[in-house]
Amino acid sequence: MTPVDPDMLSAYFDGELPPAEAARVERLIADDPAWATALAELQSLDVALDAYECPAMPRELPSRIVAARRAERSVWVRVLRLAAPLAAAAVIVLAMTLAGPWRNSHTATPPLAMTEVDDLASSQLLFFSNMDSIQTLADNETLLDVDTLDALAKLEAPGSGR
Repeated sequence: MTPVDPDMLSAYFDGELPPAEAARVERLIADDPAWATALAELQSLDVALDAYECPAMPRELPSRIVAARRAERSVWVRVLRLAAPLAAAAVIVLAMTLAGPWRNSHTATPPLAMTEVDDLASSQLLFFSNMDSIQTLADNETLLDVDTLDALAKLEAPGSGR
């Protein structure tokens, strides 16, 4: 008994071998019961696969996939909606903490001007508005309120100084 080469037997079964190799495999099938058994199994597998019918795709599958993707994104939409204002608030709190009059009463550090705080907050909002996910939100007015869209538009408008 010689070991059966499944690739060669499959190529023989599919008619892909050159004549000399096909004749060699035919001799092996005739002389070796292992090769004959392997060929019979391959033939029965082929019959079973021919009998199998793939079920049709349900018509509603594409809409279910789209709905699942939207639901998946909606969690991130809510998280990202909060990210920009929270980042701006964090910048303001940090700026006020570092430069506020309560920091050190012995130094004469002037308080941070409100325009500088606005600039810091605006740069944070601009950073988050340039993220792809925020841009996706801005493209769909149902996901962001009008005031936020107006603020983003002002930040991105030419001549806004940014």
